[in-house]
Amino acid sequence: QDYCQRDPTCPSRYYQLEDDQDLYPSDITLCSPCHELCGTCSGAGVERCESCMFVIAANGSCAYQCDNGTELNEQSNVCISVTNDNVNIGVLAGGVSAGLMFILVITILLVLICTCI
Repeated sequence: QDYCQRDPTCPSRYYQLEDDQDLYPSDITLCSPCHELCGTCSGAGVERCESCMFVIAANGSCAYQCDNGTELNEQSNVCISVTNDNVNIGVLAGGVSAGLMFILVITILLVLICTCI
């Protein structure tokens, strides 16, 4: 809901409308609410958000929650892309460890067999 006031600064979550047709006296400020996803804004629409009420999506726009394939960085309130790199590194490290363990066991068995012969 738009409204007018005598204070020159609009309240939080509102932006100042321009009185292009000079319908109101100069000491009147016209204020309009920001988009519901905006914390603060410079105009109408989600594309005019200056800060977000909920989260900042991976594409930089305001959103209610993170999209699939992203997760929330709670310190910055920004959704970040989730990659399988961390999982792959863990699997790779596990695979390398298992491989090294197998080589170690085979080496010990060979040493034992050779010393027994």
